[in-house]
Amino acid sequence: MENGASYYTLAYSPEDKNFDGNFRKLQVKLAGHGYQLAYRRGYFADAPVARNSNALLGLDFPGLRPDATPSSQIFFRARVLPAGDPTAQDLPSQPGPAGDLAARLKPPVKRYWIEYTADMHQVSADIDLSGVYRSNIEFIVIAYDRNGNVVNAGRRSFKMGIPSAKYDDVLRTGFSVRNELDLPEGEFWLRLAVHDVSADRIGSIAVPLKTLAAKPN
Repeated sequence: MENGASYYTLAYSPEDKNFDGNFRKLQVKLAGHGYQLAYRRGYFADAPVARNSNALLGLDFPGLRPDATPSSQIFFRARVLPAGDPTAQDLPSQPGPAGDLAARLKPPVKRYWIEYTADMHQVSADIDLSGVYRSNIEFIVIAYDRNGNVVNAGRRSFKMGIPSAKYDDVLRTGFSVRNELDLPEGEFWLRLAVHDVSADRIGSIAVPLKTLAAKPN
């Protein structure tokens, strides 16, 4: 966080319009001064897609890819726990397979809980005539394998209506959500993200996870 507190934003528009999906390398040089630069070393040349700013994010959104830098537009706390962990929040667990791609996973798999608490100070809210604060927010998890392939993913979205009498409490404590995800045995990178749908702002982090699949009964 300290290293990323000060930065420069450079814009780059590729002259090669053949968006073939291949990886293209980038190099940034700084004359003199002896600085060591930290930046993305390349990108996948996918065709740009128009997106409504008031829409949920797709799994192919550039900011959710395994090579994307973390985003701090929305602050949130998160932790990844094996299902049933006694330290987990007392939230209801969902029945059946967990994750958008859970059906294609080969058993045995193990369930993990991803607990988020979003700082609502960074989430936009419109107040209606009845004094209710309206926000639209989604919580995302994508599991990538060591080759950058999506193994499983999950999301939960909420159109929130918070009475004015309770809004200060939500600002103080944050808004807590649990996502659930089934994963096989292996090593993964989890991309965790919180997306303010109305303002189109995102906070994201990458978390390494080494799993041991549950033993079949």
